[in-house]
Amino acid sequence: MLELDVDTSEIQKSIGGMLQKLDWMKRVGVGRILSEWQTSDLHRGKPFTMRSRARGMAATTIRPHSLFETQRSLAARRRHARLLKLLAKPRKRAYRGKLLTSATQNYRQWSERPILRAEMFALLQQEFAEKAAKELHW
Repeated sequence: MLELDVDTSEIQKSIGGMLQKLDWMKRVGVGRILSEWQTSDLHRGKPFTMRSRARGMAATTIRPHSLFETQRSLAARRRHARLLKLLAKPRKRAYRGKLLTSATQNYRQWSERPILRAEMFALLQQEFAEKAAKELHW
């Protein structure tokens, strides 16, 4: 009879370390990479990254403009629509309000292009792969 004793404690330790690194990457690393990417490449001072550590998920919201600019644009759009509605009513006398000058101007809405361009998304994928490879070396 042949008896063979193999010490697998080092292999178990190594695999345990790999699993810990994967768990850390899932819980912390993904959110950190997304926040760093928004800060460095999109020049956001305060990136908005939602992390769910228990589920191992992270999501980031990419905003085209600040909240102030968005609300200001919405208010301008409402003023313009109200004035057009006012001017559409039939009148005996012409309307001479102070908003008349802005009604003749063309209201410019923001671009309908996607916020995140394809080049930026490709850059995110490339950076994510590089940083994940650096963090997950065995």
